Amino acid sequence: MKNLFLFSMMMAFIQAASASEIQSQTNTGTGNLTEQLTYQGNSKIKNAPKDDAFWDWNLGYTYSAITLGATSVSTPTTPGAAVDHTSSFLGGVEYSHQWTAGLDFTTTKTPEENISSFGPSVHVGYTFEFGQKKKPSPKKDATQTPAIEETEEEPFVPTWNFTFTGGTTKYDQTLATGAPRPGSLRKINPGIKAQLMQQKQAEIATTFSGWEWLDLKLALTKYSYDHDVATFLANLDDPRAIQSGMASFGSTLSGFSSSQSEFDVIFHFPLDFDLESDLSQSTNAADGTKTNTFKENLYKTWADTWKTGLGFERDKSSTLVQNLFIATLAYEF
Repeated sequence: MKNLFLFSMMMAFIQAASASEIQSQTNTGTGNLTEQLTYQGNSKIKNAPKDDAFWDWNLGYTYSAITLGATSVSTPTTPGAAVDHTSSFLGGVEYSHQWTAGLDFTTTKTPEENISSFGPSVHVGYTFEFGQKKKPSPKKDATQTPAIEETEEEPFVPTWNFTFTGGTTKYDQTLATGAPRPGSLRKINPGIKAQLMQQKQAEIATTFSGWEWLDLKLALTKYSYDHDVATFLANLDDPRAIQSGMASFGSTLSGFSSSQSEFDVIFHFPLDFDLESDLSQSTNAADGTKTNTFKENLYKTWADTWKTGLGFERDKSSTLVQNLFIATLAYEF
């Protein structure tokens, strides 16, 4: 019931969408299979000036199957190892007019671990524009009447955006009393029947679009917890049970992070090709272990409607390693 209001509100926006996109992304490899389905829409009228105010919103569902111990360097996967199945829902709505402000939420559930989570977040941002923006002028065509004159595309204007995000997530687990499953890292503690933990998040991100062919993004995130993270992880069969799949896999490869830094470079090539390179590093809140993530995706847009993509991701720390193949298919309408 706690998600019903937000879900109903965003479904109402969908009916008035000016532009929408449905995307499927599949990630597979090293004991991990994840499928993401997302819907994005906005109320902005096509070819409207960039500074026009508009709403946008998103809904998403992620399903992941994670084999216990599959990424461990010191303890390889045992035959017949158990699998965690995680379902995640997310949603958000945002208002943009040079200033941006939005609300998002994420909820996850992993039945095999008896664990669930729910957390809202809010963000606010501002975009600086550089250079003088010229108003588009009608194309002159003797065969056209004024009523059907076409308008030239708006010229490119360099921008620099700053966004601040704050959020909190509550994790709730009812502990199993039986023996650990095959491949489990959990330590049995009969005196503990349940555990709760609250995670708080603060992030600053900046995106610079100085040229039509290049975007640069840097994000720094800090996390804090109200309980000991090492104790919480000791009661999980696999620390990746909390993985939602909607963000960088490296941030949850080895459990809860205390901090994360991420740098994105996106090249826009002719013929509607985009190449996205992502480097990130996260620090485990339990033992200080650092996980480095490298991700590469190549996208192609077909006739302004379909988008396909292929990519690769590698996550590595001193104790865990993970390789993933990424396939993306999207349709805009």
